Amino acid sequence: MLKATPTLAAIDGWITSKGEWHSLLSTLRASLLTLPLDETVKWGSPCYSHAGTLVVGLVAFKSYAGLWFYQGALLDDPLGVLISPQASTKAQRQWRFDQQQRVDTLSVLGYTRRAISLAKQGARILPERGKPIDMPQALLDALVQDPKLAEAFDVLSLTRRREYAEHITLARTDATVQKRMALILPWIREGRGLNDKYRG
Repeated sequence: MLKATPTLAAIDGWITSKGEWHSLLSTLRASLLTLPLDETVKWGSPCYSHAGTLVVGLVAFKSYAGLWFYQGALLDDPLGVLISPQASTKAQRQWRFDQQQRVDTLSVLGYTRRAISLAKQGARILPERGKPIDMPQALLDALVQDPKLAEAFDVLSLTRRREYAEHITLARTDATVQKRMALILPWIREGRGLNDKYRG
């Protein structure tokens, strides 16, 4: 059972801020807190770990809320509820709920206990190393047109360069591409990463 920490108030606030998802998230959280998990905040949302290994987190978006299993691809999925959020996602899986769904607490506990068991065994899918970055045309064009920007991009870590490339690649419309490009180009010039604010 989780001991009270100052983090709990921050998570209470996060759940309250999610409006219509408040009840569902509270139910999921209450289930997770019955298990041998440590609760904290990472990347702006509640995360739950066992012996230092991330196991599961809470997620909430406009159209759904639910659970994020960090090694979910390794889980048996008898209910067929686990979803890969992107085609390129290797390990993580989401269990999404909409407003009409009732949380099956026993099933949530079962999946999470299995995830804890995998964490204890050290089972994990490792990220691919050395995989070339798939550069979107809009970002390539910007780098070609601005040598100083290209230099700033080249000195970023591989992880940061990949995050920027994927951020643009995942934009579904030209308007979104342009909006994202306008956002990230100053950050690249400053040597910042797209997700630096989430890094410890």
